[in-house]
Amino acid sequence: MKKTLSRLLAIAMTASLVLSGCGGTGGSTSTEEGTSTEGNTTSTEGNTTSTEGEATAEAGSENEIKDLVLGILSSRELETFNMLYSQRAEDFENLTQLFDGLLEADPDGKLVPAIADEWGTEDGGITWKFHIRDGVKWVDVNGNEKGDCDAYDFATGLEWVLNFHKNDSNNTSMPLEMIEGAEEYYEYTKSLSKEEAYALTAGEGSKFLEMVGMEVPDANTVIYKCVAPKPYFDSLGAYNCLYPIDQAMIDELGGPDGFKSVTNETLWYNGCYTMTSYIQGNEKVFTKNPMYWDTECTRFDTVTYKMIESTDVGYQLYETGEIDAIGLSESQLSTITSDPNHKFYNYLVPATPSKYSYQFHFNFNKKNEDGTPDTNWNTAIANEAFRKAMYYGLDLTNYWKRTNAVDPMACENNFYTMKGLCYTSDGTDYVELVRKEMGLPEENGETPVRLDAAKAEEYKKQAMEELTALGVTFPVELDHTIFRLLTRMLLTPQTYWHSASATAWATTLLNCLSTPSSRAVLRRFTFHTCIL
Repeated sequence: MKKTLSRLLAIAMTASLVLSGCGGTGGSTSTEEGTSTEGNTTSTEGNTTSTEGEATAEAGSENEIKDLVLGILSSRELETFNMLYSQRAEDFENLTQLFDGLLEADPDGKLVPAIADEWGTEDGGITWKFHIRDGVKWVDVNGNEKGDCDAYDFATGLEWVLNFHKNDSNNTSMPLEMIEGAEEYYEYTKSLSKEEAYALTAGEGSKFLEMVGMEVPDANTVIYKCVAPKPYFDSLGAYNCLYPIDQAMIDELGGPDGFKSVTNETLWYNGCYTMTSYIQGNEKVFTKNPMYWDTECTRFDTVTYKMIESTDVGYQLYETGEIDAIGLSESQLSTITSDPNHKFYNYLVPATPSKYSYQFHFNFNKKNEDGTPDTNWNTAIANEAFRKAMYYGLDLTNYWKRTNAVDPMACENNFYTMKGLCYTSDGTDYVELVRKEMGLPEENGETPVRLDAAKAEEYKKQAMEELTALGVTFPVELDHTIFRLLTRMLLTPQTYWHSASATAWATTLLNCLSTPSSRAVLRRFTFHTCIL
C-alpha cells in the first residue's frame, strides 16, 4: 500500500523532472510546474484547510519516490555512449540525461539556458555569442570531479564532429550548412590520412580554429560565425552536434579510437545523472550526479530502466509493483477505459506530447492491385470540392480516443508542424502565424475547430455533381495506411515522462465524402510500425 501511495503522491512532485536535465529536453519541467498539470488536479471546494494542506505536503514528502523504476522496451536499447556520434532517438533518450549542451528546450519547445546562461546575436544572426556559466564540472561514473567543462570543450566537440575520420560524417549536416568554414574543414580532414586527422585538435593555433568560424577568446565565451544571417542558429545549441567534450578525456581513453568505443564506466559526464550500471538488454541505472551545476533542480536518487520484451510484460511488472510507470497497448487501454471501476482507471494520464505531427497525404496517382490506374479515385481526389468536403467534415475525435482516452482533444493539430516546434525571433509560435493565415480560431478542447457541417455538405454536393459529370461512381473508396503512433497513455497519477512503446490504432473515418451518408469505405488496413 505504501508504494501505491508513493506513486500517487511522489510522482506528482518529481516525475516530470526525471532524466531530462532538470528543465530541458524530453518534456521536463521544474517541480512546481510538474505539479500543476491542467485538468488532472482535484480539490474539495470550500473544505480545504491549512492543516489539511500541511498534512498532504508531509505525506507527499514521506512517501516520495527517490528511486524510480521504469519499464523500457528492449527494442529501444542504446547503441553507443558517444554523444557526438549518435543520431538515434533511442540513444538520445539515455544520453541526454548524462550530458548537457549549450541550451535546452522547455516543455513548450522554447530555448532555455543550460551550460550557456546567456546568448544572443547583434548582427542579425551572422555572429552568435554564448556565455558559459561557471561551476560546470566533468565527473567520472562515480561522481568524482575530472575537470571543468568550459568553452574550450565546445571547440573540441565541434572539431570532433567535423573531422571526417573521427566521426564518420555523423551530425555534420547542420553545422556544414550554417557555420563559416565548417564544410572546408570537413573536406580538409577527409583529404588526410586517418593518422593525420586523428592528430588534429581544437587547441590554440590549430587548423580547426584557423579554418572554422568559431572563436574561444576565453574559458567562458564561445562565438560562432555563420555563412549568412541565421536568426534560428541558437536552436542548434540544443542539438548534439554542438555538444562539448574534453580533450583530456579523449587522451585518457588513448585517443579517438578509445573515445569511439567509450563505455559508461570510462565516460566523463556533465549532466544530471551518471550511468553507474549498464547490462545490455537487461538493465541500466542512472545515479544522481553530486556535482551537477543546477543545484536547484529536483532529481531522483536513482532511476532504473528495466528492459522488457513487451507492454504485456511491463503491465505485469507494474501490477506487482516492480516498476512505477508503463506505456499501454491499445487493448490494455481499452480494457481499463471501458470500466470505471477498474483498479487502474484513475491512474491513466496522457503521455507528455512529442514534437511530431501526423498528416493524411493523398495519393493523386493511385494504382489498382493489377497496376492499372485507379481512375475513379484519381479523378475524385483531383477535385477541389471533394478534398474540401473531407477537410470540413472529417471528425477525428473517435480516432484520437484510440491513442488518448483521457484527453482526446489534446491530439488536435490543424497544421503541418505543431505547437512548440519553432518560434519567430520575437517569441511567437510559428503555428500561430499559420492559424492566422488560415482563419482558424483557438482550439476549444471540445470539438475540432476545423469542422464546419454546412461547408462540408455544400462541398460534398458540389463535388458529387462535378464528379458524376466526369463519370465517377459512388461510393468512392479510400484505402488508408494505419501507422503506430508515439502518443500513448501511462499508468501514473499525473503527467509523466513517457516510455518508448508505440500504440497501434485503427478507426473508421467518418464524415468523409463518399455517399449521401458521408461515410468513407475503408476496405483495407495496412499496419506499419513508426518509431521516431
